[in-house]
Amino acid sequence: MGERRLDRAPTRPTSPRQSLDEIVEAAVTRSIEQLLQPYLVKLQAPEPLVYTVGQAADVLQVSTDTVGRLVKRGLLVRVPHLDGKLLIPKSAVEEFIGGDSPQHEGPEVALNPGPASRRKSRPPA
Repeated sequence: MGERRLDRAPTRPTSPRQSLDEIVEAAVTRSIEQLLQPYLVKLQAPEPLVYTVGQAADVLQVSTDTVGRLVKRGLLVRVPHLDGKLLIPKSAVEEFIGGDSPQHEGPEVALNPGPASRRKSRPPA
């Protein structure tokens, strides 16, 4: 059988003074960096100043339809976007849920009114 060539760092000492421990440590360090690279990139990325409808829905733990209704009612402001994409400022979402102000408990809004609230009241008989 033919010899398999792997594109890896040398497994034997590159200098007479490099010990087996140093070789193993370097290999483990490279492996960890390679495995963690996608996560490190996310940690280094700046936090967004605006949310998409889906992101805002995730933060508020509601559906995307509910976020759309909140924007339509003017309870969440939107940022104009060239492609017509609906973007919601992070500050608007924080303000909606109460932000950092201890006095403000958030809006009391029926996000998805049930059928009972849609019925017309009947006059007393």
